[in-house]
Amino acid sequence: METGLKGKTVLITGASRNIGRVTALSFAREGANLVLCTSSKMDALEETAQAARTAGAEVIAGQCDVANGAQVAMLVDAARKKFGGVDVAINNAVYRAEGGGKGFLDQPLEM
Repeated sequence: METGLKGKTVLITGASRNIGRVTALSFAREGANLVLCTSSKMDALEETAQAARTAGAEVIAGQCDVANGAQVAMLVDAARKKFGGVDVAINNAVYRAEGGGKGFLDQPLEM
């Protein structure tokens, strides 16, 4: 599928596996630059990054908890330095219910 993102930079959170991985590889085949992150699954993220590089993409891959503003700022800064910025952001980071298993809509905004 032609998305018009060849040469554009796509940031994908939660990119280490499942939907994030498939999304990253799809954009890699399209010719997009990728900025990939995960909060904890670094081995899987590096496998995704390597597969994207094999498909021809330029890739930044790093550990980043999207709930940590400083980590997000560092990742975006790296994208700005290498690619000139981010054209598309896909927030695929997983929400895990905490505090008694409350659902997503029942969490306070701070969560």
